[in-house]
Amino acid sequence: MTQNKFILPSALAMLCLASIVVLRQGQTTPSLPSQLPKYLAIKLNTNPETISQASTDYGHIVHVNASAVFEPTSVNDIIELIKYSNSIKKPFTIAARGQAHSADGQAMAHNGVVVNMTHLGDFRNGSGIIVSDTYVDVGGKGDLITCSAENNSEAFYAVLGGLGQYGIITRARITLGPTPSRVKWLRLLYTDFSAFSRDQEHLISLDDTNAADYVEGLIMLNKPPLQFSFFPASDKQRITSLVTEYGVVYALELVKYYSPNSETMVEKEVANLVKGLKFVPTFSFEKDVSYVEFLDRVHTDELVLRSKGLWEVPHPWINLFVPKSRILDFNKGVIKGIILKQNISAEVFLIYAMNRNK
Repeated sequence: MTQNKFILPSALAMLCLASIVVLRQGQTTPSLPSQLPKYLAIKLNTNPETISQASTDYGHIVHVNASAVFEPTSVNDIIELIKYSNSIKKPFTIAARGQAHSADGQAMAHNGVVVNMTHLGDFRNGSGIIVSDTYVDVGGKGDLITCSAENNSEAFYAVLGGLGQYGIITRARITLGPTPSRVKWLRLLYTDFSAFSRDQEHLISLDDTNAADYVEGLIMLNKPPLQFSFFPASDKQRITSLVTEYGVVYALELVKYYSPNSETMVEKEVANLVKGLKFVPTFSFEKDVSYVEFLDRVHTDELVLRSKGLWEVPHPWINLFVPKSRILDFNKGVIKGIILKQNISAEVFLIYAMNRNK
């Protein structure tokens, strides 16, 4: 029987770097030339519907039209497109678009070309994978390079967290490992932010043997609609009462993976993880779900929002790193002093504790 696999952090990425065009205030965006080489022109899609689809992303905040959508059939097509843009007097903007999960227009190219990356969505596994040991310096002119954390690391980390602004990732080698079958999935409710943050920090400080497999935090505000999809229907009223009384409740999410033959052991491990945590007594909730169901949890919420017409709406998103020394000030000044006090509406507020060395 073939063993299931799951994705671990990327070990290597191959990318085609595009030059960056800096636009000064008042400068118009360079547009696509009226005449392009035939080998590029035949792969350009100017259908109005295709252009419209490429003019937005998950964020639904930025809406700009490209001149065309490029439909590559190989990595070399992308290289040729970038090299051509760099060869002309006024290079045009190029943006890579996969599933357009960006929130601020990173997958768009005003008057330029959006590259439809879904055409390169194939994969290989097993001993047939060919890995190049050549690492090429990049001058931003469409060179194909191979980079990793050990080789050409500056380019590797730039594209890994660069939201598509430092290059176009055309291939990635990803290490696979065995998947668990089941998940113990807990949410623990807190009314004391200090206790909540201390418990998060404690959980992420544990070594790999005793650690949770996933730790997350989120806040529940005293404003409709409260998200109850995780909790038992019978507990809806008392959770609502808790949120109403305190205005804001902090939910610590804790996950432990296991296989069917280790259920007894995982019960003990979960009990040890929860022991000593300072959540509100009796406000501990647990679900036992398949690993796939846990991974697909956001998509489940997406389907609910789509059914209510609440998915194709603006999704403003911001990520902030707050030092441990100021996290209590952040709770007082931002969460309670701004979000709660000014009755700011938002669907999701996530709070993660992170180790500096990870």
